[in-house]
Amino acid sequence: MSSRGLEIRVGTVVVLAALTAVVGTMWFQKFQLAGKRYHFFVRFNEVGGLVVADPIYINGVERGRVEAIDLGIDRVVVDMGVRMGVALPRDSRVALNSLGIMGERVVAIRQGVSPQAIAPGDTVDGEYMMGL
Repeated sequence: MSSRGLEIRVGTVVVLAALTAVVGTMWFQKFQLAGKRYHFFVRFNEVGGLVVADPIYINGVERGRVEAIDLGIDRVVVDMGVRMGVALPRDSRVALNSLGIMGERVVAIRQGVSPQAIAPGDTVDGEYMMGL
């Protein structure tokens, strides 16, 4: 076996291992390459530990991510990215809840019944639910 052939095989194994590691990490993080989302904004008095990329659950099903958090004049404004095709009635209830024993924050949306939907770019009020 020549050293050149051995180098090629070792190089191929290293490249395949790196590619597997990258794809595996993306899969574990539920990475979406081209997930189309629409954005709307929610105002909270406080967000207590919410961070960008935290999940958004709609009636208990994960359908979005927190895209940005900005401090306004008197309230915190959170940019919500929700999958296209998910209609949220205007009277939906948006709340920040704790999840698990470590108190991770999630956005929980309980859908309402209004015939009018929250449109991209709209701003609605949310509520902060205290944890344990």
